[in-house]
Amino acid sequence: MILYTFLLIRTKKVLSIAPIQALHNTADHGIGSRSKLRKNTLLIDLAVREIFSGWKKYISVVIISAILVLFLSVVGKMGTWLGSNGEGMMNSFSVAEHDLGVQPFNNLVPVDEIERVIDWYSPIEDTYELAMESVTINGHEYTANVLDDTEWFHVIEGNVCDGNSILITDTVASEQNIAIGDSVAIAAGGRMESYSVSGIYQCANGMGSNIGMSKAGYSKIGDITGYIWCKHYILQDGSVREYAMKYLQEQYQGIDVHTNSWSGLTGIVQVMHLLMLVLYLISAIFILVATVLITSKLIQSETENMAIYRSMGLSTEKIRISFALRFVLLTIIGVMIGLFISQIIGDRMIGQVFQMFGIGEFSSTFSVLGIIVPGIIVPVIFFLFAWLFSCRIAKISIINLMES
Repeated sequence: MILYTFLLIRTKKVLSIAPIQALHNTADHGIGSRSKLRKNTLLIDLAVREIFSGWKKYISVVIISAILVLFLSVVGKMGTWLGSNGEGMMNSFSVAEHDLGVQPFNNLVPVDEIERVIDWYSPIEDTYELAMESVTINGHEYTANVLDDTEWFHVIEGNVCDGNSILITDTVASEQNIAIGDSVAIAAGGRMESYSVSGIYQCANGMGSNIGMSKAGYSKIGDITGYIWCKHYILQDGSVREYAMKYLQEQYQGIDVHTNSWSGLTGIVQVMHLLMLVLYLISAIFILVATVLITSKLIQSETENMAIYRSMGLSTEKIRISFALRFVLLTIIGVMIGLFISQIIGDRMIGQVFQMFGIGEFSSTFSVLGIIVPGIIVPVIFFLFAWLFSCRIAKISIINLMES
């Protein structure tokens, strides 16, 4: 009894030795080889163990996943901004948001009746009037977007304009070398007046070559009594705007009716959606190539370990799942890095591209396409390819351990 107790005390350290250490000398494999193996989380523990024991082999997985998630996140943000029907683009190109616009060309147009028709399709929430007139600044011609209610302008810096001031886009500010607070001379119809620049606003019409004015401001140089005004309607249910437009076009003469859209918008939306699909396919190809190369090297270098796992009673399927889980754990790190970088520089990257099209500012919000989808898709694809190309593990048996 005394001898038994003595042996029990002296050999208690054996209880802390992981099964893999008892079967294979992994003392030089680093901290991962000393990690504990738990029954309930055995597959994940094995995955973590191998990652720590040879972490340098997996750096490329983290880098590739981070880069792919970054670009997929940026494209996802653009897709969310664009909207399912191109609403984001039209709001950036338009002077102000609206669902329906009606411009009469003579006094025979029954405006009150037209508004009752529109209200029948959907209650009208708000209205404002817009005129788009040609003006010149320092000899250069621009479109003046004139609103009777300047609060509808998309001001991104400074203040809205009044009767003595104007708004300019980033494009105009760059072309004319002017800034907020400067004074400019604007001419139209043979008359010229001086206005101060009160702010920068967003409108990509004419690739940004336009300015914003109030009705009172434009009246100093242009005629505001003609049929230059287009009345814009914001509806409670914007989905009926196409039906209302079609009906008004068929039933009334002497008017121009439009929605916050244009003929080429559908094509742009389709191209954007196709681009997102193509990028995901390209990403899948990158993941495929990387997984094939990494998987081949890992299985070749870990044949003995795989044989040991088999000798421990693990089935081939469980070993393959544990093998693929390594890639999931690593890509999760890459996903976090990619999304973090996207949050920091993503909007700036998109904004630099959009500036070429007259869109002065881009700001994204939380989006499924920009965060959730790439954060899930990339790890899943890595897992599937890693599991698929780990089929060679089935050929490994305990005989390999005896031969080593």
